[in-house]
Amino acid sequence: MLKHLGLTFALLTVLTAVVACNNKDNEDPNNPISYSSTEVTAFNLVKNDSVLYRLDSVYFSIDQVNARIFNADSLPKGTKVSRLVLNITHNSASAVEISWKRPGQTDSVYNYLNSTQDSVDFSNGPVSLKIVSLDGKAERTYTISVNVHQLEPDSLYWNKMAVRSLPTTLSNPQQQRSSATAEALYTLSASDEGYCLARSTDVPQDQWETASVRFGFEPVVESFNCSDNALYVLDTEGNLHASVDGQSWSNTGRKMSTVYGKYGNDIIGLSADRSTIELYPSAKSFARPENFPVSGINSSALIDLTWMADPEFFIVGGELEDGTLGRSTWAFDGSEWAEISIARLPEGVKNITLFPYYSFVINKSSWRVAKHANIMAVGGETKDGKLNATTYISYDFGAHWAKGGALVQMPDYVGPFTSAQAFVFTSTLTDNSRAASSSVWTDMPSQKLPAWFVIDETGLGMDADVMEMSRISKPITEWDCPYIYLFGGYNQEGQLSNTVWKGVINRLQFKPLQ
Repeated sequence: MLKHLGLTFALLTVLTAVVACNNKDNEDPNNPISYSSTEVTAFNLVKNDSVLYRLDSVYFSIDQVNARIFNADSLPKGTKVSRLVLNITHNSASAVEISWKRPGQTDSVYNYLNSTQDSVDFSNGPVSLKIVSLDGKAERTYTISVNVHQLEPDSLYWNKMAVRSLPTTLSNPQQQRSSATAEALYTLSASDEGYCLARSTDVPQDQWETASVRFGFEPVVESFNCSDNALYVLDTEGNLHASVDGQSWSNTGRKMSTVYGKYGNDIIGLSADRSTIELYPSAKSFARPENFPVSGINSSALIDLTWMADPEFFIVGGELEDGTLGRSTWAFDGSEWAEISIARLPEGVKNITLFPYYSFVINKSSWRVAKHANIMAVGGETKDGKLNATTYISYDFGAHWAKGGALVQMPDYVGPFTSAQAFVFTSTLTDNSRAASSSVWTDMPSQKLPAWFVIDETGLGMDADVMEMSRISKPITEWDCPYIYLFGGYNQEGQLSNTVWKGVINRLQFKPLQ
């Protein structure tokens, strides 16, 4: 993208200067050049917290050979550089003249010796600094650059990818659906051999129990869902069946046309006639709002934050009653439904996969990084049965959706998919070993990072919600890392992917280029 190209050009310019600083080829070793009479010996910007906190501490390199002054570690994106005051230390001089371009106007020029507090405009590129020696016999012109990043200072990045087969005893599973109670994660799989139910109470350690299941009815595998304390599935007639152990199933006496997900001890679904949204077993009922999806909801996101009175249940997209695909976010707080989208998905999609994760916001007044919950959406089907290959992120719980950056898109080797389920579980990492993968996992390569990024592998694992951006008080040797587990899904031909993908989405920072 163009903004990446712009940043690359800016960084190459800086790197060229750094190399030149160490290049002595343009000096005559028999007659070394002396810049002492017109030399800048120190340079920094004057404190101005309204521009950037600790602006005066930004380090500037002085390349005496090529007469360049620049900050190798660029300022955060969006920093205003149109009114900066300079602090220049130099030897005795008869004139210190600063000039900069003004598009469509004559250049601005002022003598620094007459006023050290005038502001300088760097918004139109580098500024010239001419120093004339005290006797007027020598002069030198420096170029001053104030570099600003063209990308956000924090990005997200898929990392630590690994893959294994689905937890099942079936040799060739053709259908699959995963869901979680408050205590365990379950995966129901099906093939011509029958049905298998896998259960894990410790997913990061990859401990699974598997058993064959006989339902006594024909289950709709894609409808399999769990509440906090029970398992549910529809049969082909729309009857809702329940179980507490996955082996003994009973007809609840309720009929549903589709199941959306769980809300605490309830399961949420649409009535058989599609007129009401039902909660079972609490028997709450809500008239189906206009433009509410009637099918095509593969997964939901349930977010419970300390400042919320009740957990919030989210679904996105789905198939509407007229057969079109939705783009909106619907939310439920236990008492009412609301369409909350302001900036909806760019296109309609059904069976998209949702999961809650984290984003990072820099407080520019303190340069501290706050961790915030967000919702991510991957996969699904768009119109005409095409699969969505774009990862979307909402930083405000579904009100606004936007395409994620290039580094947060799914790696190419995963391939487009629909109807997968995602869960987030925490593993412990240490500074001398990486996430414990059992022998069933195969590690996959991470995407190659641009040279100016560094991975903050501890950023997601800090216990505090607010983290220092630049340094910590003591070394971190162990931290919790939330892994995303992506179960199953179907490819463009409708074939089940017999895979569980796992990975983390790291926070990235720009690293200094000095």
